[in-house]
Amino acid sequence: MIPLAKQLQDFFKENTALSLCGAVYPLGWVGVYLFVTPQGGGLSLWPYFIYSCLYVGGCLGSLAYMHIQLQKVLLVDPVTNVYNKRYFFRALDTEFSRSKRAEAPLALVTFSLLNIGFLSEELGRSPEYVHRVFCETVAGTIRETDVFSRVDPNTYTLLLANTDDAGAQTLARRLETLVMREFRKVKPALADVVAFGICCTQYSGCKEPIDIYDNSAKAHSMALASERNRIMSCMDGVCQTTH
Repeated sequence: MIPLAKQLQDFFKENTALSLCGAVYPLGWVGVYLFVTPQGGGLSLWPYFIYSCLYVGGCLGSLAYMHIQLQKVLLVDPVTNVYNKRYFFRALDTEFSRSKRAEAPLALVTFSLLNIGFLSEELGRSPEYVHRVFCETVAGTIRETDVFSRVDPNTYTLLLANTDDAGAQTLARRLETLVMREFRKVKPALADVVAFGICCTQYSGCKEPIDIYDNSAKAHSMALASERNRIMSCMDGVCQTTH
């Protein structure tokens, strides 16, 4: 059995913020007593009450800030500062259900950079730099309501509420143009390096949230394999063979 003293020591090591709060509070009472209490006596509880309220408010503010930072760590990709896979699938379930209730279209774009190693060599930049420039360009183009996520090291998704297949394809073409414009500032002769796969709830094969994701991934795979058309959509029939 672990001694009580050892358990307490381990607890305070693992909860530094809580330990500091516990240590500061009584010291504050001492400070109030030394600097606020009148010399001639006459103890008043108001200074202690005000101090306690300020202390509790400060602790609650600190906890709220820590919660925000924890959520950021759990739901945001640290390299690109876009949402991660965990957040994406949560948002996909929510938006798919909302789309069905409102009978509004929902589009999913899965896209990636072709051969990131070769691309970073061509641009003379690190892969992390290439991804950051790519994400900044995309994030600066889309709507605030669009969910932009990184679902694996070289694959991204855009969840587009109230957007049909035609709207998603238009956005994909615009993103391709803007991303290539940024990369060609460094390497003017660079070939197109972005592949897009699109699926929309208009497609009859999408009965569940995972269906739109799987079909978008299949369209994306077709775009990666194609040498001419880097934007593929399930509405064009590229996923028909699986249903």
